[in-house]
Amino acid sequence: MKKIIYLLSFIALLGLALPALANEDAAATGSAEVKSDKAVAVYEPRVVNFRGQITGISGSVLPADVTLKLEQVSPKKLKNYAGTFPAKGNSIVLHLTSDTKSVRKYSGQADFSELAVGDKVSASGKLQADGTVNATMIKDNSIHVTFNAKRGIVMTIDPAAKIFTIKNENKEFKVYVADATKFAKAGVEKPTLADLKIGDAVNVRGVIRQAANEINADYVLIKVGENEKQLKRLELKKQVLEKALARVQAELAAVLKKIEELKGGVVVTPAPVATSTVTQ
Repeated sequence: MKKIIYLLSFIALLGLALPALANEDAAATGSAEVKSDKAVAVYEPRVVNFRGQITGISGSVLPADVTLKLEQVSPKKLKNYAGTFPAKGNSIVLHLTSDTKSVRKYSGQADFSELAVGDKVSASGKLQADGTVNATMIKDNSIHVTFNAKRGIVMTIDPAAKIFTIKNENKEFKVYVADATKFAKAGVEKPTLADLKIGDAVNVRGVIRQAANEINADYVLIKVGENEKQLKRLELKKQVLEKALARVQAELAAVLKKIEELKGGVVVTPAPVATSTVTQ
């Protein structure tokens, strides 16, 4: 009888232990699987749009990093992004490569070398988990091509640095000359920067950085300055007067010779009248 009682008790205890062991096994397997399913929902880089000001550029050739102080971000957040999401006033790093499209204001094609610290830009790219951005496009809103040539009077020239300045009634611009810059000047075949003089009036076309009043010149039309105009007028007048003077001297010499012949004396040849030379 006692054996039967012990056997029944053992069976009862075993019935109670099996569910507990099953729960522990589930906790060791099934629950871990549930938790790992939640961990699989990791952040996938997505496109974010930015506006801001360039505060740093890592190099002069691509690939390069551009640091941007943010003024606007869209969208405001991304699902599953674990880090501090970029916001106005923060800085981000844009990774630029040869695949990054670069444009100017009004969407003209630009070159990476035209970017400068202080420029206002718009950019798009995939925000990475580490907070950096692989940029697909960057638009420099601080530069554009001058559709209407900037006019002015040449104030200074630095041939070594290939820079000259012009001034008009509104502003003074610093003009940068490159090997590809084309010059034009009436009466001069294939003019260069060396044919430019202080006081010349010029028309300049190129890429303008409006905020800095700088122009990377593509084309420079040199007009004759007031000093050169006056010098040419004086040179022409001098030539006319010299010809007239030569005629008068010849007539005077003939008259003096005739007078002396009539008097039976010695012919005296008048001394030539000295002419002044107009120097530049």
